[in-house]
Amino acid sequence: MKITKNELKTIIRKELLRESIVNTIGGWVTEQLTPGSVKEVQVTAEKAAELLYPLEHYSRKKAFRHIYGCALLTLAIGENSARFVGYLNELKGAIRVAIKTLGENWESGLAMDLKNNEIGISFGMEEVKKILEDSVDPSRSKTRLYEKIKKIVDRGEFYFTSKENRETGIYKDMSDFMTTEEVEREEQLSSLGII
Repeated sequence: MKITKNELKTIIRKELLRESIVNTIGGWVTEQLTPGSVKEVQVTAEKAAELLYPLEHYSRKKAFRHIYGCALLTLAIGENSARFVGYLNELKGAIRVAIKTLGENWESGLAMDLKNNEIGISFGMEEVKKILEDSVDPSRSKTRLYEKIKKIVDRGEFYFTSKENRETGIYKDMSDFMTTEEVEREEQLSSLGII
């Protein structure tokens, strides 16, 4: 099938318009539903992830952003509220993907992100417990969490999809998710012809 220049221009215009509308609506919804303290944490986590992993979008950068962001949220607003904000954020992401694909795809990495959010919430709760026990200086919590999370992310101790699902973009259930260490092991076994 051949496409003319005018048909291509029309397709591109439609895509740009749809992307623009999605981003405008998504930005407005995010603005309306996100309290100031949550925005501040999100910005901090995004900036830290960008500085640590500037050339990546998925994997370490995304995992760090989710884990660190939820750890900081847990310190700021508590465990249950941090979990709720994490769920809400992932739901907004799924809706944006559905709008972009005209309802053909709802997958936004939701399950993987929620699992990484839980890691962050658990680290945040560990920090809260230490603060309450007076065993740590609360003014250094952000730094301690940053260093701890950077180490685990650099070691690959976060959730990512299995090789098959990274390629197809189809996620079935939580058993499809593996730590990066498990993914590397699977790829080594595959290259040896064992699996």
